[in-house]
This record gives sequence, structure tokens and C-alpha cells, in this order.
Amino acid sequence: MKPNSVHEDTVITFTVATEKQPADNWILDTGATNHVTGNHHLFESLNHMAKGEHQVKTANNKIVDAEGSGTISFYVDRPSAKPAKIVLRHVFYVPACGTNNLLSIIQLMRKRVNFEFNLDRAIASLRSVLVYLAPVINSLFILRTSPSTSTLMVVDTLNPYKNAEIYSGIRQKVEKKDILVWHARLGHLSLPAIKRLPNTVKGIQLHARSPSACSCEGCIVGKMFRRPILTSEDKAKTRLLELIHSDVIGPMQTQTMQGYRYIIMFTDDYSRYSEVYLMTLVSQAPVKFKEYDARVENQHSKSKSKVCRIRVDGGGEYGSREKFLNYLAQEGITREVSALDSQQQNGISERCNRTVLDPARSMCMHAGMPNKLWAEAVATAVYIKNRLPTRALPNSTPYER
Repeated sequence: MKPNSVHEDTVITFTVATEKQPADNWILDTGATNHVTGNHHLFESLNHMAKGEHQVKTANNKIVDAEGSGTISFYVDRPSAKPAKIVLRHVFYVPACGTNNLLSIIQLMRKRVNFEFNLDRAIASLRSVLVYLAPVINSLFILRTSPSTSTLMVVDTLNPYKNAEIYSGIRQKVEKKDILVWHARLGHLSLPAIKRLPNTVKGIQLHARSPSACSCEGCIVGKMFRRPILTSEDKAKTRLLELIHSDVIGPMQTQTMQGYRYIIMFTDDYSRYSEVYLMTLVSQAPVKFKEYDARVENQHSKSKSKVCRIRVDGGGEYGSREKFLNYLAQEGITREVSALDSQQQNGISERCNRTVLDPARSMCMHAGMPNKLWAEAVATAVYIKNRLPTRALPNSTPYER
């Protein structure tokens, strides 16, 4: 219970160790609601507080004042790896703590740091990468700091998304032939597909005994699917732009920073090359197709290739626009529409959607990106897709064809 004379939003609870610890060591505290220290010299920057502005309740229900809040950074040794730099922000300076430094477990967990507690030590990790080990000393989990300043990993407790970006850099620096590094770089492409790449593209080298499967959290969350749809027979296309598959995806739960909520994709059946456009409204689909039609015909003007057919589902984003139907008639483009609620008849678009959205979700999950950046992830996934072999093009890529 907090005293009535103290407002609840100004009270921070922590536990003070009964035995003094060295001023550079930190105690992992599951009861502390914020990082707290009594050592003024550890602060890189400190914003002083007025008396009574923030008050702290100790484990024995004693109320003391926090005299400031600031940033502290230090290094910790890691087995078989370079030291990690830990950056703690909004650390409260409480002289009543003496020489104790308390790390708030709940604050670290909110920044995506995971903990495993054992009888002899605690293990902290970020995205499956070891951050530090805290051995048990006098029944306390103690994090010992290191004097080293040569570091490979930085853990910033203010910005978890920054941590994720640094994590990607860690894996690249550790081992360039690691198949899991290429798995992350290539939009979470399957490991069997990655193992085929050294035979078809330049610049990729893998270990001879690279695994064919892995338990990737981003893939598990981002690539869940229903049972596959049976394919239908269709004549093989012999040239570019003979048949274009199109589909609209959305509305997305979160709009981008530019206000987009929809995606429209166009995929050429012959080359399987895909292009993506962003829309604020589904009614913009006809306008985006006109932009796509004009651009691809201009790009292939030498070969005089023109769009002959466009295959869409029965969603109505095209069929209910009279001006658009007139445009197709004037350009000599045939519109093929799948039956209502039968996305199977527009299978290439549906599979392309999955080929793009699954890696986009996996990349966002893996990197800890905010949802409002889904458009950037989708654009990256399309770029990667166009430059990788597929089952339809086992010895080439859409970009080359």
C-alpha cells in the first residue's frame, strides 16, 4: 500500500540490497519499477528534479525523494563475443540507495530483452543474441560491468527498434557465410531456396553443412497459411505483357505515415515480375492500372509489347468503373474476372500476395519495426522477389527475364 500523502503516479517502488555492492555492479531487480542508482558519478547526463517532484518507496515502505533522472551507459563482458554496451535512460538518482544500482527487469522486458533465470545465473538476450550473464552472488543476480570499450553490440533501453537494427548488423559481422544471415537479408526466404542460390547468383557463399530448417520466430508468426489451392490448367505465355495478374490488398489495420491503407499489385505472367503501388482508397485502382500500363509499355517500346489481358478477382474494384471499362476497350485490353469468392481462379496473384506479404510481416517481426512502416517492408519484399529464382523460373529471375 502506498501512503495517502503520496500520489501514485509519482511513486516508484524498488528494493535496496541489505549488503553493499561495488559501485559499478548492477542488481537485477524484479521488484523495481524503474532503474535506480545512488551513484552520482555514473551519470553521463542528469536532469535534476525539485524536491517532492518524484518520490520513491522502498521495500520497507519508506518514502524518499528522487533528485534527478538521466542516462547511464556501461560495458558488460560476454562469453565468446565482444563486450556489449548497455545504455540505460531515465535512470532515477536516489541518494538513499547508497552504492546500490538496480536494474528494473520489467523495464528491460518492455524493451524486448528476454530473461532466463537459473539457480546460478540469469541470462539476458535480445532477439536470441546473448546480451549478458548475471551470476548469483549472495542470493542476488549481479551484473558486473567491464572496463572495455571495444564493443560489437549496443543495447539502448529507450529504442527497441534501434536494437533490432543493430542486431541485424551483429549477425552480418559475426559470420558472412551463415545461412541464417542470408535468411534475414533475403526477406526470410526458405533455407532450401537459399542453398540453391550459390549455383545461380554471384556474391553468396554458404557453409558446406548449412542447415535446411530453422525455428525463426518471424517466419512462424508471419507465414502461417491455409492449405494450398489446387492449380488450374492454363496455356503458357510466350511474351511479356501478354497477361497481367492484378489484385488489391487492404485495408490494412495501420495506415502508413503517408496515409496509405491499400496495396495494388501487378504481376506479368510470362516473367513473373511484380510491381506494387500504394493507395489511400480502393477506388484509385483504375488510376494505378493506367499508370502501370503507360509505364510498362514505354519501357518495352522497342519490342512493341502491349498489355493484352488483365486478370482480376470479382472484388469490384475494376468492374464498377465505367470509365475504366471504356479505357480497356479503347486500348484493346481484355478483362478476365474470376468468379465471386473464388480467389483460386486468380491463383498467381494470390500466391504473389503471399510471396510478398509473408516476408514483409516476417521482416517487420524480426526487426521489431512499427506497424506504420509496413509499406517499406512490402517494397523491400517485392524488390527481393523480383531478383530471386522461383519454381516457375528455376534458372532465372523475373528481373532478368
